[in-house]
Formats: sequence, structure tokens, C-alpha cells
Amino acid sequence: MSKLTLYHCPKACSQVTVCALEEAGLDYDLKLVDIRAGDQFKPDFLEISPLNKVPVAVIDGKPLTENAAILTYIARCAPSTTILPGPNASPWMQAEAQSGLSFCGGTLHPQLRGMMAPQRLTSGDQLDGIREKSAELLHKSFTYANERMARSGWWLGSWSIVDVYLNWAFDVALRCGIDGSLYPALHALPKRLEENKPSFRRMLEIDAECLDMLA
Repeated sequence: MSKLTLYHCPKACSQVTVCALEEAGLDYDLKLVDIRAGDQFKPDFLEISPLNKVPVAVIDGKPLTENAAILTYIARCAPSTTILPGPNASPWMQAEAQSGLSFCGGTLHPQLRGMMAPQRLTSGDQLDGIREKSAELLHKSFTYANERMARSGWWLGSWSIVDVYLNWAFDVALRCGIDGSLYPALHALPKRLEENKPSFRRMLEIDAECLDMLA
């Protein structure tokens, strides 16, 4: 079995990776990166994450970055789970899962960054404009996601790690002040996850423990 160390910051999208590891039942070590304290810019972390981002999974001494890739790796290490559609799933279902991961990481994540930290997207002073446009795009994205989730309650029709990733993005948006009532299927997602997935509940416990450690 490979040795896996996950670099994680509570409340960051690396919590999705924690959930996947708990669902997979894999042994792993957790290393905390305190983004508020600037740990992501320290030389030892930049050696494994040159773009100073979490999550990073160090597997047998080799760093793997980008959440979609890490989640896919974990799913392949635990093919009996439904983290992502397995190798026997249809090519369409496998592509749908990758589409969901790309939507969360490549569409929602940049839009959330524009709301939370517009200064990271410009060298000028148009911060309010970036924040306003990001909120507009995010509303379009969440409207699409809400319609999809309303069909069955899950992105792929049954649970997958995409649902946890989507829930993370929606939770960040709520903390940014969006009106969650506009997206009832997304608003109901955390309760559904807590009721159905012990790995999600364990992830919440781990995140709370990590926040206490960094307090």
C-alpha cells in the first residue's frame, strides 16, 4: 500500500479530499497548512506545491496536485467504492463524473475566488466590478447545478464525491453572502450528505478538529 500524506487547510477544498480518503478507507497522514498564517508561501511547502495551493497529496514521496486528479487517484485505489464511477462504468458515466469535477474546480472555484478575493485577479482597482461579475456568473452556475441536483438529489443520479465538492463550493458562497434560498436543491444537500454518508460526517469532525488546532 502506498504511503499517502495529505496537505490540508480546514474549510478549503481539500476537505473534499479528506472525505474521499475517509470513504475509501485508506491510511493517510494529515499535514495542516494554515493559509491565514501564510504557510502556503513557506519554502518547504512550495517545494511540493509550486502554486502554493492545497490540497497536495504526497504519494510514496511524489507530490500530486489538483483536486480532480487526487480524487481520481483515490477512487482508483478504492474501486469497490462509489467515490467516482468505477472502471466497469460506461464511458459516458466516467466522462460525466469528470465533467462534474471540472465544473467544481474549473468553473465554480474561479468564480468564488472573484467574490472572496478579487484582488487576486487584477493588478488594478476594479475590485467591485470583479466581485459583481463573479456573483453574476456564480448565480448562473448555481442555477444550472440546482436544476440538475433537483432531479435526483445527486449529481450523477447517485452519490459521488462530486456532490461533496459541489457542497463545498456552495458553502463558500453562503459564507460570501449569497441567498441560498434561491437554490433549494443545493441548500438541502448538506443535510442529505450528513444523513447518508458517514465519511462526510467524519470529514466535518476532522475539519472542526483542525480549526481548533489552528486557533
